[in-house]
Amino acid sequence: MKIGDDLSATVIAIFKKKINLLVRNVEDTMIKLRLDVPITIKDDIKTTLTNIKKDQIKLGIEAPVEVRIEREKIQVLTKEKNS
Repeated sequence: MKIGDDLSATVIAIFKKKINLLVRNVEDTMIKLRLDVPITIKDDIKTTLTNIKKDQIKLGIEAPVEVRIEREKIQVLTKEKNS
């Protein structure tokens, strides 16, 4: 997932009530997200793990309106469309 111009996030592991999320910017940071516990990943960007269902998760992202958020599927479609 791409968050704004300078952040990306990748789910590394899914557990019963938490996930490991790798946030990439200048430095790589591993964040452990627990269900319904918001974590600040940048000054004005928060993420919350809202649901885990087998191998799927739902993340809530709270960010200013001007911050563009793209899921991986959308990025792939965008690249194919522009090719």
